[in-house]
Amino acid sequence: MKKLLLSLSAVVVLATACQQPKAPESQAGVYKMESSNVKGGNTDSTYANPHQLKIYNASHYFYVAMSDDSTVSFGLGSYKQEGANITETNIYNTGSLDTAADFKLTVVKTDKGYTQNIPEIVVNGSKYALTETYAAVAATGTSDLDGVWKQTANYTMKGKDSSSTPGVQFKIYHAGHFIFAHRYPTDATNTVFKKGFGSGTFTYANGVAEETNDFSNYPSVIGVKYTLKIVFNGKDEFTQTITDEKTGNYTVETYKRL
Repeated sequence: MKKLLLSLSAVVVLATACQQPKAPESQAGVYKMESSNVKGGNTDSTYANPHQLKIYNASHYFYVAMSDDSTVSFGLGSYKQEGANITETNIYNTGSLDTAADFKLTVVKTDKGYTQNIPEIVVNGSKYALTETYAAVAATGTSDLDGVWKQTANYTMKGKDSSSTPGVQFKIYHAGHFIFAHRYPTDATNTVFKKGFGSGTFTYANGVAEETNDFSNYPSVIGVKYTLKIVFNGKDEFTQTITDEKTGNYTVETYKRL
């Protein structure tokens, strides 16, 4: 059932709320899902401790989620808000990748965050109704890194040897929080893929960012503080360098703003 709830969260269809909602002033913010309820057929279940985080900035959304069996789901795109109605336009997600699609949502603002009601979602031919409740996470300021970014290049230096990782990776910085998510091939034929993500808090000053993951499908990175040297090439491109102080090996990644 928990895996079904994760699938429902990632598959959104045209929805109309059953009540007249109170329009949120702005959807921008960082939100952690508190509960998810699914109804359909003989199912009426509430998952009270879902593993999902979502960030809205002024123009984009980005969510990451993980089921108890470590199945990863993520999605990002642009959005438009008209009162309580939000239209999300997919850029990339774990299900349909970069397929163009619009998802229409209606949200109800609450004292803690917001509730999203989706009366009909179709999964494997079955129809379900889904209600998700989110609590806002405290913001901690702004920075030059704030925005949504796509990785355009990467390489790792180990001594005199360099290597790069093919695949797709996106990142968002907003209000002192970040998310990254990626999908990359793990075999020579590029038919088997690894999906992964991390999220947490960050600070940035004087060309140095410090990131600490508190939610990830990679257990080894949780709670670890990473120091990144940041070099901007204008406002819409930056390069980050992470150096392993023990070995001297380092990774360089370049990002462009969406």
